[in-house]
Amino acid sequence: MSTPAVAKQPEFLALVQKSGAEFQKALGAVMASERFQRLIMTEFRTNEKLQRCRPESLLACCMQIAQAGLEVGGQAGEAYIVPFKEEAKVLWGYQGLLKLVMRSEEVQTVDTGTVYASDEFECEKGDKPMLRHKMIFPRGEPVLYYATAKLTNGGFLFEVMEVEEVEHIRRTYSRAADDDAWTKSFSQMARKTVLRRLIKLLPKSTQLKDALKHEEETEKFIVEHQERKPELVAKAAALPRGVSDAEREAAWEELEKLYTQCESLKIDTDDLPTKGYEFYTTQEIFACLGVVRERLKTHGGQNGSGPKNP
Repeated sequence: MSTPAVAKQPEFLALVQKSGAEFQKALGAVMASERFQRLIMTEFRTNEKLQRCRPESLLACCMQIAQAGLEVGGQAGEAYIVPFKEEAKVLWGYQGLLKLVMRSEEVQTVDTGTVYASDEFECEKGDKPMLRHKMIFPRGEPVLYYATAKLTNGGFLFEVMEVEEVEHIRRTYSRAADDDAWTKSFSQMARKTVLRRLIKLLPKSTQLKDALKHEEETEKFIVEHQERKPELVAKAAALPRGVSDAEREAAWEELEKLYTQCESLKIDTDDLPTKGYEFYTTQEIFACLGVVRERLKTHGGQNGSGPKNP
């Protein structure tokens, strides 16, 4: 059974207060530890889901972000602590990745962009790589995203992705495919996606290498805990997208209530996901909700009165 969030708050805040010296050592001259601690506390106090995480897990995330020399949450968009039930993990923001790339002494400039249907765009790889983008108004719909880097030795590198490629990565690998980050800031998330592809080709600072290693570990953690059920994925694929975060969380809360009913009625749900809504797409949650409601209906129990399928 998980520890109530209120019981974890004093413990974690005390750990943050005691860790000032360690944070400063990791941050170096990038930021004062007092400011870093304030950002952590603000993020923690305003996010109830983080308050349910193990303090040790949260503190490890804070130290990873301090070692990267980035800000936590807020408007900076550099690094985020994301809850997965009682475990906390770090995800790097678009601005954070840009900052880490620019810390390499071998990288002169980095840029990303969006190409719209009306724009003029051409690029060529090979021994004389080039990329030219001329904006034409009115712009039309986005068709391409790109990231470029000029190196101090005169080299020029770039990556380009079509909208369909970005969508494929979003649906295949992102646990937050229908969250606000994608639905309200698709362009920024798309540019982060193509930037990550470009980063593979770039000289990397120690901080960037460590940051990428941490993010790979986070992605591996998500995959290992998703408990993907083929039949549930098939049902989910038929459901529409664009559901709000509030509707998604309400669906999972309703699902947890129905699981309790199933347990009391001895209805088997071992074949269905139980890890936490953070591990599943919105469509999988609603598909699971439909399956459980049907089992309760067949058994003669409550059919649930929560959110309807999208």
